[in-house]
Amino acid sequence: MSVREPTNGEATVIALRGTVDAETASALRDAAARMAYDRNPVVIEMSEVTEVATPVVGVLVGAWHYLNERLTLRVSPPVFAQLEEVGLNRMLPVAQPA
Repeated sequence: MSVREPTNGEATVIALRGTVDAETASALRDAAARMAYDRNPVVIEMSEVTEVATPVVGVLVGAWHYLNERLTLRVSPPVFAQLEEVGLNRMLPVAQPA
């Protein structure tokens, strides 16, 4: 997981790649919680994620609660399918890559 801080009003980007496991979920939760006090938009970039552990889905919902309208999720087709399976694609601000 990497975090790119914003410059010139850009969004903070949290980038995830490959398989996202429970350990990464914990780091993602901590990063999203820290950003709850900022005013910058936040993008969780998951377009290169191939698999997501179940705890990560809970962290994404928590991040949405912390960040609300400032959050955008960019997800890969496998992640979108997982969110769609439980109906979260309609609740979370999800953007699939083209």
